Amino acid sequence: MSMGQCPHCQKSLTYVIIEATDIHEGSLPVVTGRRMFKGASYFCPSCHAVLHVGLDPLALKEDIADAVVKRLRKDS
Repeated sequence: MSMGQCPHCQKSLTYVIIEATDIHEGSLPVVTGRRMFKGASYFCPSCHAVLHVGLDPLALKEDIADAVVKRLRKDS
């Protein structure tokens, strides 16, 4: 199994800590009309440095499926 290293503390990564986070379009999340996405933050288990933040692929899949079902119901 290939292990990476944390770029901050240089310890080997055998796993990461993941937390759900909201991702807002633009700089101010309170502005009406801006889109919000479900995201995930990945942290080093040793020093808790942020390794990556991105869209949560499972939540995105659910959102797409929900939108398709809603659209199909609307058109029928």
